[in-house]
Amino acid sequence: MEEIITLTQDLIRFKTMHSQPDEIQRCASFIEAYLKKCGTSYRRLDHHKIPSLIIMPQSNFAPVVLMSHIDVVDAPDDMFSPRVKDNALYGRGSIDDKYAVALSLVLVKEYLHRLKKEGSSQKDLPFGVVITADEEIGGANGARRALKEIKADFCIALDGGGLKKIVLKEKGIIKLKLIARGKTAHGARPWLGENAIENLIHDYQVLKAAFEISAPDHWHRTLNFSRVWAGHSSNQVPDYAEALFDIRYTENDDMEKIFKKVQKEIKGELIVES
Repeated sequence: MEEIITLTQDLIRFKTMHSQPDEIQRCASFIEAYLKKCGTSYRRLDHHKIPSLIIMPQSNFAPVVLMSHIDVVDAPDDMFSPRVKDNALYGRGSIDDKYAVALSLVLVKEYLHRLKKEGSSQKDLPFGVVITADEEIGGANGARRALKEIKADFCIALDGGGLKKIVLKEKGIIKLKLIARGKTAHGARPWLGENAIENLIHDYQVLKAAFEISAPDHWHRTLNFSRVWAGHSSNQVPDYAEALFDIRYTENDDMEKIFKKVQKEIKGELIVES
């Protein structure tokens, strides 16, 4: 456990944000050095400048593969200085997902040590490890690419659930844009214009009403109002406003039907960006 904590702290110090791609490369090289020191055979894949590290039995098949990632969401510099307080480790990536990278690496190290003592080798490793670097932006060049290179019965992403709960499904994601229009006028004569921000607020309330659902396990659709753009000057009635929403939905939701219903009730326009 002590080594897992120390290694997690070392990994946290790398500012592995996608705004700093060199830090992602440095962190991947740090992990490579750890694996070499442990005498572990591995493969490194670089797809569109995204590194992935694969550790497998020599047969390239494992019944279970443990997957984790080193990339993190952007954060200020002080969050990359790990600290322990009240028996908890704090820092960007401590839970998502550098703890899992450290755990996987130490697990491989300890297991290989045990195998060598028994006269066996990495070919007898009963699990595999995949470490990727683009989970926070979708995983297209990490997990999607790396998992094509291996054979396994199960791949477990160590990024949710727990020892007593293995998550078998995740919600779908929609990036939705809401556009509201109006008519510009001078701020001293607002009655001559139509305020696009006010129209946006009205339309948002209609959209929000379609997501007022609750359940103890939160397995229902949700709406997060994440960004808004509007206006150019304080003395001008804005004629355009737009908002971006992060929507998560389940297999029980017909989002196309919901959006059609909302579109009929609002003044503006809904656009599914992705």
